[in-house]
Amino acid sequence: MASWETVSDIARDLPGAELDPGTAGNAAWRVNGKVIVRRNPRLDSPAVDEVIAIRTTLDERGALLEEDPATFLVTDRWAKSRNTSVLVRLATVDDDQLRELITEAWRVRAKKSQVDKFTS
Repeated sequence: MASWETVSDIARDLPGAELDPGTAGNAAWRVNGKVIVRRNPRLDSPAVDEVIAIRTTLDERGALLEEDPATFLVTDRWAKSRNTSVLVRLATVDDDQLRELITEAWRVRAKKSQVDKFTS
C-alpha cells in the first residue's frame, strides 16, 4: 500500500523537485514553483483512505476516472472547474502507476534541462 512517504520517495528523485511543507499538513511537491503532487488532508479521515492530488490533463483525468473509479476521483467542485488534478486513493493505487503519474506531472512542469538530466 502506498503512503505519502512513497509519494515523497518518488518525487525526491526528480531533478528540481522540492517539498513545500504547506500549512496544516497540506504539503506539496513542486518543480519550478508548480505543484506536481499535493497531500490533501481535508479529505482524510479515519473512514477515508489517504488521498493525494496529482496534476494531469483533462483527457488523462477522464481516462483515469473511467478506468478505475475506486482509485481515482474528483470532487463535484473540481469536476466543474479548470483544475486538472485527479484525486488518488493511496490504498488502492498501483505503485508503478503512481510513479508514472507523478513522473509525468513533473515532466510537464519541469524545464527541458531538468527533463534531459533525468532521462540521461
